Amino acid sequence: MQYGAVCITPLRAGEPVDEELLHKVQSRRLPPTKMTQAVQLQIQKRVIANTLSQTGNAPTMPTLLRFLLRFLAVRRIPARVIGYGFRQEHVHTAIGPPAV
Repeated sequence: MQYGAVCITPLRAGEPVDEELLHKVQSRRLPPTKMTQAVQLQIQKRVIANTLSQTGNAPTMPTLLRFLLRFLAVRRIPARVIGYGFRQEHVHTAIGPPAV
């Protein structure tokens, strides 16, 4: 269910949104957010931190990562995961200008 879209009607009317509905929205969206943040943290710890900690010569990426980045499809995966998330939301409501 698109709980976020359901919140639009009372918000546009200047009315409060039911707390139970807000809790449902949060419980649906929190797990994918935490997964995204966990992936970002692992990338930071395993790839970026190791690359930045190298001294002397110019930093290099891990060999496996350099190999995988040769393929366009593989390069697109991180952008899609971060951009769309692990649970994509599709809101199908017509949103016009706010009522005055």
